Amino acid sequence: MNKQQAAELLDKYLSGECTTEEYGMLIRAYNKQALSDNIEPSDDEYYASKKRIFDHLQKKNPAILPAKIVRWRRIAVMAAASVLFAAFIYFFNTSDPAVYTKNTKSPIAQHDVGPGENRAKLILSNGKTIDLSNKKSGIVVGKELTYDDHSAVLTEQEESLSNTTLIASTPRGGTYKFTLPDGTAVWLNADTKLSFPYRFRGTKREVQLEGEAYFEVSKDRSKPFIVKTSNQKVEVLGTHFNIKSYGDEAEVKTTLLEGSVVVTPDFGAGKILSPGQQAVLSDQKLSMASADINSVVAWKNGDFFFSGQNIEEAMRTISRWYDVKIEYGAKPKNIRLEGEVSRDKKLSTILKVLEKTSGNKFSISDKKVIVE
Repeated sequence: MNKQQAAELLDKYLSGECTTEEYGMLIRAYNKQALSDNIEPSDDEYYASKKRIFDHLQKKNPAILPAKIVRWRRIAVMAAASVLFAAFIYFFNTSDPAVYTKNTKSPIAQHDVGPGENRAKLILSNGKTIDLSNKKSGIVVGKELTYDDHSAVLTEQEESLSNTTLIASTPRGGTYKFTLPDGTAVWLNADTKLSFPYRFRGTKREVQLEGEAYFEVSKDRSKPFIVKTSNQKVEVLGTHFNIKSYGDEAEVKTTLLEGSVVVTPDFGAGKILSPGQQAVLSDQKLSMASADINSVVAWKNGDFFFSGQNIEEAMRTISRWYDVKIEYGAKPKNIRLEGEVSRDKKLSTILKVLEKTSGNKFSISDKKVIVE
């Protein structure tokens, strides 16, 4: 959301024309902007403002959320153009907005961990491992191996590449883009492996996935593109989709953004997905559901999208991106989270947000997050 869109959305809110969906957009933009500007209220200020917000909203029709405080309309819209968080304080306070300052003494930040970055390896069939540059964002597997800026990956081309299988691998705390020999673009999330041939031969294009990846498949009606995971295969001709298949997750999720795919489990018949649908494989059962596309591809766009997740789901995602272990000192509170946060923030920033939204407390020590 850009500044003009934010101002227009706030203007609709103040004029009583904001729908529930638009209000949700406003909340997400507010959370994201507040974090990007490192604005953090004290606990007392946070909960006081939160109470005023919810007291105000409870009086409103759930479909239309107008605001009566119109004398600050111009100020609020101007504030939205720079800092959405400040605008929210204007909306719901009847006195001067609170002044928010950074909390530099937070115990969470004492052993902070930086975010993941562009990190990956390419493993050749002869066992040679190539550490890919973290100053690049992706490689292209063409006649030669090059980075996406056309610089060479190998100083001397390997003679054996033409008949080999390559393994693209991102570590915990890494992400990378790979353009395959047929032009298909694949973005790998953290802790992911993708096996593929240096050249696609025969009547199909087949790859093997462990972890999470987003695919934009190059169209070739004569050669279907097949992604195999540990317990299913996804077959397409040319389309955009995301597969999440981690060993520590109970479900394998295949989400379609564009085109058509067939998801076939190892134990039974396949199902055809339409755009906006998600196939969920769990406990020897394949089910279909509508998908929140923004949530599914948030990682590819550089964000965490916690809406609808519980704290354990969120912590598994955080563990992979920050390469930290998670330890639970007590049973975590089972509260569904809300919010969208940039993945380029330090771990302490993310945990502070989760403290506010989940009611849990966190500490960091020796690359380990303790959840209380």
